[in-house]
Amino acid sequence: MQLTGFLPTVLETDAPVSESSLPLYSKRFLNILEAVGDVAYRSFSTQIEDDVTGAGDDDYLLGRINEDFVLIQFPHLDILDLEKSTYSSYDEELGTVTALNEVVLKVPEIGLPPAFRLKAYSPYILVSAAAKTALEQAGIRGVRFALTPYS
Repeated sequence: MQLTGFLPTVLETDAPVSESSLPLYSKRFLNILEAVGDVAYRSFSTQIEDDVTGAGDDDYLLGRINEDFVLIQFPHLDILDLEKSTYSSYDEELGTVTALNEVVLKVPEIGLPPAFRLKAYSPYILVSAAAKTALEQAGIRGVRFALTPYS
């Protein structure tokens, strides 16, 4: 996928702002998650072309392209405990909730992958404690961790 962006800013982070349904992360971010466990993701290669098109100067090369980022589609797990979680409404046909506030998960016996989304409420990417620790220790830039992202 071909993208454009201001490379000096893009290269300062491992998680540039992008479309939330298919987030953009550095390959380094993905490698750290893979070292923690099986992520079961789909990724899409990208090329980010610098959007600076002016005359430039001797210190700024125009037309640079960076291939250090991938778009990642994380798995959507159907593990939200609807009876114990707190939310505004439930759409039975879609299997989704609105205004999710308190989250209780039905963790499978095999455990959870290092990163995933909830099928019933997918705006956020949830990470395991091991993945959070690994990302923090690696100095990943541009992500924010919250224990209660839904409230």
